[in-house]
Amino acid sequence: MTFYPQQLSKNHRYMLCNCSGVYIEVVAERGAFTARSGKDVPQTRGQLPKKPGLVLPVHTLDGETFYRLRPNNPGRYPKYLQPKAMPNRLDIHPRNVERIKQSGGMRYIVEGEKKKRLRYQPRSTNRRALWRLERSKG
Repeated sequence: MTFYPQQLSKNHRYMLCNCSGVYIEVVAERGAFTARSGKDVPQTRGQLPKKPGLVLPVHTLDGETFYRLRPNNPGRYPKYLQPKAMPNRLDIHPRNVERIKQSGGMRYIVEGEKKKRLRYQPRSTNRRALWRLERSKG
């Protein structure tokens, strides 16, 4: 799917870019988009609830892609959802797939859908945004 900035709602853009400090270029590279209705939620690798929300692609080391959903109003659901058929997988930024397969070098592993996107930004911005995320959690 080609990313166009209008595929990300104003609220989701604000949440990712302003609240979490992720650059819009990184959001575009990763392929996040807004599912404005349930029919926009991808069902390619298993069932996700057909609810509007932020759709976050997960790029695996073997080149597979599946989607996680952050519903706008999760109700009884958890904050982030992934298809039941999919086990937890390591999400690799597309530009790092080949590099991570090579031996040597540093690897960074972070927990959180937004924090992992911060790794691909200038360090000063990255540190401030991570600090802001951690501080907001109390």
